[in-house]
Amino acid sequence: MSKNIGPNKENFDKTNERFLAVARDEFANHGYAAASTNRMVQQSSMARGTLYYHFKDKRGIFAAVFKNLQHEILSDITAAARAETDPWTGFKSACIRYLELCARPDIRQIILMDGPTVLDLRDIRLIEAETTLGTLYEGIRGLSQKGYFKGLDPKPLSLLIYGALESASRTIALSPDPASRDATIRTLDAMLERLGKA
Repeated sequence: MSKNIGPNKENFDKTNERFLAVARDEFANHGYAAASTNRMVQQSSMARGTLYYHFKDKRGIFAAVFKNLQHEILSDITAAARAETDPWTGFKSACIRYLELCARPDIRQIILMDGPTVLDLRDIRLIEAETTLGTLYEGIRGLSQKGYFKGLDPKPLSLLIYGALESASRTIALSPDPASRDATIRTLDAMLERLGKA
């Protein structure tokens, strides 16, 4: 592969995708602190200058990987929701799928472990607002219009449910016990039923 980015957008995008794929593996396998841009350059077979042309620094690379992963999670949970014919069942399936995804090693390390220490909370919330949190809010708002979550404001409710999902996902990610994970998922399902159909 050429060490030059090339003048056209297609080459630029391919180079960008290559770096992101390599960086994702690096951050997932080594964690942010031990991740090496030297290894990223070697694995990508490109010049160091090309890396910094695309990303300002190591933190910038991490932020891009974090954002890409959030979009991947969004795509996955959206598919889980759409697989159900009933919107309420779809909403619950999406929430449960989020917990399941957060047990995945790359998501656990990058999103749950390193994200909050590397990125500013404001930056994280901006990314979440256009991906997972924003979609959760839209889902709750749509269900509210159908008679679910009676008497509850969708915006703060989405923040509270999202906070519960984040906390539960960290517990699941750090616990090797499948019984604990299953109990958390059952409890989430029961909690949503009580909130949604009260």
